[in-house]
Amino acid sequence: MKNLAQLNAEFASEAIDPCILFLLRSEDALAYINRGQTLGLRLLGVEGFRITKEGGFQPVQEWSNDIADYGGTDFVKDTFALITTLVANEATFQVVFEEN
Repeated sequence: MKNLAQLNAEFASEAIDPCILFLLRSEDALAYINRGQTLGLRLLGVEGFRITKEGGFQPVQEWSNDIADYGGTDFVKDTFALITTLVANEATFQVVFEEN
């Protein structure tokens, strides 16, 4: 858990709700994934969230990607593509890693 704790500490200032959901805007989520991989973490998925007008967090299944349900050959590449297409939607993401 040392590497994941280090990663979270590095990105805490960019995170929305860092103590509970640890949501990142699209650009920050991409950087977080890149950095996590350099620390030896394995990407398991991303959960997309919309922030409501009232300041609540609404999960959006269409903005999510989970390795357990994935049938493709390049999960990380496809996850990057998903996040990149949602930049204009002001999506935020919870990134899930597993340490190797």
